[in-house]
Amino acid sequence: MLLVLPWVLGACSDLIGSVEPPTLASPPEALTEPCARPVPLPNREIEQSEVENLWIRDRANLIECGEYKKLLQEFFYDRDSRISGEKNV
Repeated sequence: MLLVLPWVLGACSDLIGSVEPPTLASPPEALTEPCARPVPLPNREIEQSEVENLWIRDRANLIECGEYKKLLQEFFYDRDSRISGEKNV
């Protein structure tokens, strides 16, 4: 009986396979760059058109940053769900 036990355990090891930790992919570098800082205001009175141009630039940077952060969230959700098997690949 004891001679059979190593053979049974050896046969089961092929079914179980190795338990290697998954290789985690890093996100694309562009998604991890910091967002643009707000446009610095000049130390003087500025015209309405300058205010509008600076505001537009800040808004565009904010929207772009939000899009990159959303893509970064999607990257990690996709990667982690593939590892956990919760998502069809």
